Amino acid sequence: MIAFKPMTVTDNLLPVEFGKRLQSRARKSTALKLDNYLELRDFIGENEDKILSIGWMAFYKEAGDWMDSAGETVRKNLTIVRNYPDEKLKQWISNGLSFDHIERANELQNVKECHYDAAQILDAAFQLGGSDGKRMTVDEMETFALGEKDRTGGVGRLFSSLLHKLGEFPSKFKWDSEKTSRFTQWLDAGREFLT
Repeated sequence: MIAFKPMTVTDNLLPVEFGKRLQSRARKSTALKLDNYLELRDFIGENEDKILSIGWMAFYKEAGDWMDSAGETVRKNLTIVRNYPDEKLKQWISNGLSFDHIERANELQNVKECHYDAAQILDAAFQLGGSDGKRMTVDEMETFALGEKDRTGGVGRLFSSLLHKLGEFPSKFKWDSEKTSRFTQWLDAGREFLT
């Protein structure tokens, strides 16, 4: 039997230089993803009438084809970046936050027990940092926003998963833009009771 030495906080399994390369590529990848969505968001602003004439789902599908992803993924990621200023989004990403951080902060600001808006939560996630002195994890960010006693834990994750699946309905069922818009309004209103 081989005895394994337990790792301590100061031990690193990965060599530091290797870890830095991984981190650098991961952040570049997320920054490039953000660049695509910022440019796509600008395109929408300049071409909304044309998009409306072909339908939002057709637009998302075409953009997804070019971006090697599903149209629903494009729709979801555009929803995540919302209308945040470009520089703010770039600041969050360059400081190690992910699209998952932004998505969760967007959801948290709608929770009754949360007294912060999404931008404040995201700023705190990298300015205050997490338990390891780096940026907060999504779970740490949730604890910051709601406090430990108000975190919903497993039930909250269940509802988050349910809301995510419901958000996929418009593309899954190929709804037109009018029906998609009504459904999205209904879903956003329902978040109050499920988060």
